[in-house]
Amino acid sequence: PLWRPLLTGTGGLLLDSDLHPSVARRADAALATIVVAPIRDTDGIIGAFILAGREGAESHFRLVDTVRLGTLADQLAPSLRKALLHQRIEFEARHDGLTGLP
Repeated sequence: PLWRPLLTGTGGLLLDSDLHPSVARRADAALATIVVAPIRDTDGIIGAFILAGREGAESHFRLVDTVRLGTLADQLAPSLRKALLHQRIEFEARHDGLTGLP
């Protein structure tokens, strides 16, 4: 996807002009920027926070917003990893290991 390069770094800002034309056409007129922050753990990227648009006094995200989102993503990573592991363990407990059937 368009934001894949941002996921290899610490996050970043995408402007409307950076959007693929098909995305830009569908985007709301109020969309000013998109902020992307990877959710990582020791195994790599396990998700992403993607915020689009902004209402209020400022129509654009700022660098401080990107930093805050990155911090939030870092705090969410252990809980998300735990939920993913729980989901996998539950699946394995309810399905046959050889056939995958319930």
